[in-house]
Amino acid sequence: MHKAVAESIAGLLDAIPYQVELWDAPVIDHLIQNPILRSQFDEAGQDLKWNIYRTIKYSCFS
Repeated sequence: MHKAVAESIAGLLDAIPYQVELWDAPVIDHLIQNPILRSQFDEAGQDLKWNIYRTIKYSCFS
């Protein structure tokens, strides 16, 4: 599950999944722990994915 979330975020950021695992571990963990949010993230278009990602990354963990 961890790898799938990292790959999904990597696609959004145009990054390598390994980089995402290092940089965004808290975001990955948050999505894994919140299956409803993860489902929304997986089904969203690029704009909504970015909004979910940045909300988690910059609001919850800064």
